[in-house]
Amino acid sequence: MDYYCCSFSIYRVIIVLIIGFLVLFYIIGGINAVLTDLIWGVSIKTDWKSLLAHGFVLFILLIIAAIPQFIISFVVPSLATKIVMFIIYCFNGFIAKSVAGQWESATPLSQASNLAMTSFSPLK
Repeated sequence: MDYYCCSFSIYRVIIVLIIGFLVLFYIIGGINAVLTDLIWGVSIKTDWKSLLAHGFVLFILLIIAAIPQFIISFVVPSLATKIVMFIIYCFNGFIAKSVAGQWESATPLSQASNLAMTSFSPLK
C-alpha cells in the first residue's frame, strides 16, 4: 500500500515550524508594541518587518533572562524561591520596554495630540 499522499515529510514539518515561529514573533512584537504604547505612552513602529524583528529580539532576550530563573527554581524549589522569582520577573518588563525603545517611532500619537491641545490653548 502506498500512503505517500498522507505521509509526513521532514520538509513539511520544517516549513510549518518556520511559519509558526514567524507568526509567534509577529504576535510577540505586536503585543509588546501595544502594551508599550498603553503603559508608557511610547509609540512603536508597526510595519510588519519592525514587528517581526521586535518580536524576535524580545523572544531571544526573554529566553536568555529566563535561564537563570529556571535553574534557581529547579535547584531550590520552595515558597521563598517562588516569591523571590516573582519579584525578579519584574525585570522582564524592563527588558520588554528596552527592546521596544529600539523601535520607537519619530512622533508618538499620544504626545502629538497632547502637544496640539496644549500649544493652541486659549488659556495661556
